[in-house]
Amino acid sequence: MSSSPQWEYLTVLVAPEILDYKELHPKAVNGQELQNWKKLDLNTFLGQLGANHWEMTGTISISVDESRAGTSYLFFKRIMS
Repeated sequence: MSSSPQWEYLTVLVAPEILDYKELHPKAVNGQELQNWKKLDLNTFLGQLGANHWEMTGTISISVDESRAGTSYLFFKRIMS
């Protein structure tokens, strides 16, 4: 009988640049703020997570108001190696 896989989890906080609400950036991973997060491209960052076998499992978005992007949390999991 095989054992169940063991999972590890990752939470990414995505926030808009303060002056440009059209551009989103990964700001923190598991509660730790990323250095130079305003310069990180979200699509490149997500591609790197995928290359490291992280699978997105869900999101939570918190809107500021209807005209501006708010904060989002992205949730990922992968099998422990």
